[in-house]
Amino acid sequence: MIWLGVQFAGIIAGAVTVLSIGVLHVVVVKVERALSARVWPLFAAIGLIMAACSLVIKSLFTSTIIGLLGFLILWSAYELVLQRERRRMEKGKEV
Repeated sequence: MIWLGVQFAGIIAGAVTVLSIGVLHVVVVKVERALSARVWPLFAAIGLIMAACSLVIKSLFTSTIIGLLGFLILWSAYELVLQRERRRMEKGKEV
């Protein structure tokens, strides 16, 4: 990703990472409220599949983005469980 002699791949990967973290934070909160934390295995599976796919993608940039997204979604599976615990503490009872 070179334009005018400048390499933009790192900047784009960083921007995708920050935007994805912001979006996935909202997704985790909304999914936990609507469907509960029981869907964490789905998030984990999607994250692992994306991470595995990044191993066979030939384009370095695409592989990097898919790998980043895979691990962010995998982390979101963990955050779903933590979000359930935060809501329990917030309400002072089981959810």
